[in-house]
Amino acid sequence: MATATVSRRPKFVPNTATLLLTSTSKMPSKSWSLPARKTCPFSVHTPGAICEFCYADKGLYTTYPNVKKAQHTRFAWARECMRTVEGRDLFVSTMVSAIRGMPYFRVHDSGDMFSPIYARCWADICRQLPDTKFWIPTRSHRALLNVGSAMADIWAEALNALSILPNVTLRPSADNFGDPAPIVPGFAAGSTACDEGFTCPAPLQNNACGDCRMCWDAPTVPISYRKH
Repeated sequence: MATATVSRRPKFVPNTATLLLTSTSKMPSKSWSLPARKTCPFSVHTPGAICEFCYADKGLYTTYPNVKKAQHTRFAWARECMRTVEGRDLFVSTMVSAIRGMPYFRVHDSGDMFSPIYARCWADICRQLPDTKFWIPTRSHRALLNVGSAMADIWAEALNALSILPNVTLRPSADNFGDPAPIVPGFAAGSTACDEGFTCPAPLQNNACGDCRMCWDAPTVPISYRKH
């Protein structure tokens, strides 16, 4: 059985030839990528919903089959790790070793928090890496809408463990194009997407973050992306 000890920076998902972390041309940091929709339990699929035009369902994410295959390999490993204490320890230690030393990191350039246990693992990872700033866009706040239910309470505890960390910017994502950025108590300011009035500078600078780090560094400022 694999142990939870990782002696050097891992490059691949354990026991595979799949890269553990991903790089996107837009961002100044590495990221972690899972398959869209399959790992998005709170996605919204109604007319006008942002999820209906998910960027992770087009472009390079769909042009190259190896990208999708890699996402599914990461998901299969992560999901298997979540089944046991030993597996969760392995997931955390592997990710900590891979991310350590990076000033910025994005959790999910595709995909989302697919379970409370998985969210708690990310809280453990972020807690062990206080010098890394984590940006986590999510719709998992929708789990909290069912006030008073046992599952909502479980999700609330898991997400709170993430949101209270000073190096984590947990941004709730709007459901529909043009909606105001969500305000969720305890979370960072939310994000939305619209045709006009967007605040993200990427569309004006070759679709790249450039020197901007607002998604990580400005947790009190709502972010509006250009409609994609």
